[in-house]
Amino acid sequence: ISRPGNLADVAPGEIFDVFKLLNSSLGLENDTDGTSSELNNAKHVHILGLFELTTKLGGRSGVSELMAANLAVQHVNALNILPGYKLILLINDTQCDPGVAVDRLFHAIYSKMTVFMLLGSGCSNVSEALAQVVPYWNIIQVSYGSKSPALSDRRKFPLFFRTAAPDSTHNIAKARFIKYHKWQMVAAFSQSENRYLLPINHLITELEKENVTCISTVTFSSDNYKDQLQLLKVTKC
Repeated sequence: ISRPGNLADVAPGEIFDVFKLLNSSLGLENDTDGTSSELNNAKHVHILGLFELTTKLGGRSGVSELMAANLAVQHVNALNILPGYKLILLINDTQCDPGVAVDRLFHAIYSKMTVFMLLGSGCSNVSEALAQVVPYWNIIQVSYGSKSPALSDRRKFPLFFRTAAPDSTHNIAKARFIKYHKWQMVAAFSQSENRYLLPINHLITELEKENVTCISTVTFSSDNYKDQLQLLKVTKC
């Protein structure tokens, strides 16, 4: 496969060629471990990367995030952004399960390597469980995909940061959209989990500011969504 001239020319199925293109820009085509010779004597800084490499449903949503993390570490080392230090990414699988993730964290903490930073997770419930633990070891946590508004509580999660905006940040736009179309009454339908309920609660607050009435807030689980959807249909406006 020929190498594209720029990222805009890259087709979705050529993600590995994108990495080759980025590596070539730094002269890393032949650097298989992502390091250069001058980093051999550098001090190691260990980052624990927790990804959803497998899930109970059989998905592998964290594979692409792992590839991106490996590429970032490789480039930070190659560009010598941290002179005298070399980043080392430790990798483990959370299975999108909070219990598994915390166990993986403890395994890393009590190993012979000192963990300075935690990268993960993509699942909000996993990130929340980890964020309650990492302050006790003074470990910075950065999530690349958790969007739960609950994680915005700086007092509860002082060392948690993320690159993905919480779901509640869209509520002002949703309220303005409803107001623009002059809808006076709306109903909310959401799954009965905190990552969905909290944005809905914030949305209702924004709707009240726009004098829009939420006549019904219906929550459902995976085993009763049909009944709840029928209840929503018969709700009288």
